[in-house]
This record gives sequence, structure tokens and C-alpha cells, in this order.
Amino acid sequence: MPWSQFTGDASAVCLFTMENGARVVYTASWHPRGQLTDWNCLWRVECERGYLVLDRDEVRVYEGDDPHRPGCADKEQTVALVDMQRSDQAAVLTSFADAVRAGRPTPTTARDNLRSIEMVFAAVEAVTAGSAVTLSGRGR
Repeated sequence: MPWSQFTGDASAVCLFTMENGARVVYTASWHPRGQLTDWNCLWRVECERGYLVLDRDEVRVYEGDDPHRPGCADKEQTVALVDMQRSDQAAVLTSFADAVRAGRPTPTTARDNLRSIEMVFAAVEAVTAGSAVTLSGRGR
């Protein structure tokens, strides 16, 4: 786009179908116009009996059985965040140091991220090939 600060692609939309049939639609842009996208992003999780939105450190939940009624803001419930002694990178580093000192596994590992990286590479491959790609599962 002529108005973008990027010379290449700066946006993506990916559809992932999981083994259990669940679908994940991932949309991202490094250069959205008129929309703030902070580090925590905007998450919307739609489920059989409602949805959950995480936006700018606020969690909102809507519960309802009718899939033809998307819900409305006046029926959403805001869920209080857990008060933490530390947040962001300080929380991650403290958790890592505590696990090392205690000789126990860390809450997350690089292995946890292998499937995410496999998804990124598969998305690039799908765009290049112009067709869907099946993940190998090597990252498990």
C-alpha cells in the first residue's frame, strides 16, 4: 500500500483447522490504520455457548446458547484480572529463575513454541503454493 511504511507484505489472514475440527482464524497487521494493536493483541474466542474477548488487558465474556444472536455489550461480563506481583517480562524471568533454583521445569519451554513456528512456516508455504498445507506434527 502506498500509505504503509512497509515495502512488503505487512498483513496476514490465516485459517487453521485443528485435528478435532476446531478452526482458528488468525489476522494480523503491522500497520493497521485507525486501530491500536498493543503487544497483547486482541483475542476473540468464539465457543459453542458464547465468546470471550481479551483487548487491552480487559477480559469480557458473553454467554448465550443461540448461535444466531451474537450477543451485545450490555450483556457482556467483565472478568477481573488476577493481581500479580510482577507482569510482562519481569514475571516471565522471575518464573524462569524460580524454576531453575527449584530444579523443576519452567511453565513454558521452547518446545511449546515449535508448533507455532511450524504454523508460521506452513502459512508462508501455503501462500507460495497457493493451496492449503497440512502440518507434519514434527513440533509435538
